[in-house]
Amino acid sequence: MTEIHILMENRKRPTEAIHAWLIMLKARNSIARYALPPITEEGLGDSDFRVLDVLLHKGPMPVNAHRPKG
Repeated sequence: MTEIHILMENRKRPTEAIHAWLIMLKARNSIARYALPPITEEGLGDSDFRVLDVLLHKGPMPVNAHRPKG
């Protein structure tokens, strides 16, 4: 086999990274399709929901503790 033939053969199979990315993309699309509509119907935005999720899992926190670290 020639080098080009080997490259073309390997190209037919998706790499593990691409496969994982596609799975995450499908999961994100499912979340957007099924989870976001009820959240927006309640008048909440994405950031509102994230703050509520943090409070649910970590309990009461000072307002400045919600900032991204960095």
